[in-house]
Amino acid sequence: MRITFDDAAMQDLDMNLYVASTGMLLSQGVSFNMPEERIVCPGVSPNCSALTMGDYVLEVFGAGPATFNTYAIELSIVP
Repeated sequence: MRITFDDAAMQDLDMNLYVASTGMLLSQGVSFNMPEERIVCPGVSPNCSALTMGDYVLEVFGAGPATFNTYAIELSIVP
C-alpha cells in the first residue's frame, strides 16, 4: 500500500494497517518529509508480516493536528 501526497508543501501524512476483526495494528508508515508513505507486506521497513486472506483497515491521518492535504492511495496485490 502506498499513499502519495497531492500537496507537496504539506507532506506529512502517516498510515496504519489493522486487522479489521480484532483492531490489531499490523504496521505503520510514519516517515518525515517524504512525498509518500509506504507499507509492504511482507516487509521489514516498516515491519509487516505476510498478510493472510481477510479484511484489513488502512487508516490515513495527518502527523500533526493541523495537517490537511489531499492524497492518492495505491494498492498492489501480488499472489
